[in-house]
Order: sequence, then structure tokens, then C-alpha cells
Amino acid sequence: MKKSIFLSHNANDKPFVRKLGLDLESHGIKVWIDEAEIKIGDSLIEKISDGLSEVDYLAVILSPNSVKSRWVQEEIKIAMHRQISNGTIKILPILYQQCERPIFLEGRKYCDFLDVDKYQESLKELIKDIGVVFNKTILDTYG
Repeated sequence: MKKSIFLSHNANDKPFVRKLGLDLESHGIKVWIDEAEIKIGDSLIEKISDGLSEVDYLAVILSPNSVKSRWVQEEIKIAMHRQISNGTIKILPILYQQCERPIFLEGRKYCDFLDVDKYQESLKELIKDIGVVFNKTILDTYG
């Protein structure tokens, strides 16, 4: 079964999120990202809730922008509720920029993308922890 991930982020972090999403997709991971899934006229809350119910992982992209975002906080709340109540989703904190880390993510291992020179190493760790084989050739070709 294909692994899937919801990328929770602030719009100001979109360039990083798009790159990460493309790299994850190139390894066969289904990526849920708002701009691809939410169409004009859709209910934001309904689409996000549906998206979170269909994925294996919620990756919260942590930056000064996202930790202040009400939408990101709501997405994490929904995912945490689902994780506690039925274990259907796992939350993956992705440290994109230095920021104050949310208290409710304390005690979790973070995937560290702070150093742009170590992007591929961090991506490899994330992909392996999701349970997919990392293929360096894919990134050399497309990344």
C-alpha cells in the first residue's frame, strides 16, 4: 500500500514545501498539499479534515510562520486527536527554520532541514522513517 503524507505549513513556507512534496512524490509517497487538493468553492475545513483522514502521516513544517498559524495549529489538533483515539496517523515534526517549538510536540524526534547543504540527508532520513526505500538516483535525476 502506498504511503501518504499531509504537509501542514504556512503559505510563506510554500517554496520549501513544494520542493519537499515533489521529492517525496518522486519516491512513491502520496502527498496531500492544500494548493493541489483544495479547489475554488471547497470548504477548507471539510477538505482538510478529509485529507487528514486519508493519510498515514502529518508532517508539520516548523518555522516562525507556521508556529503562529491558526490553520497549522488546527491541523495538528485534528491529527493528534486521531492519533490518540485510533492511531491512524503519525505526526512528523519537520524543522525548516529556527523557531520556538510547540509544547505539544515536545519529546518527539524532529527531522532537521535547517542546513540546506544537508537537505538530501534529511530527506533520506524522513523517507526511511516513513517506510519507503530512498533512491538517490531519483534525486540526482529530478532533484
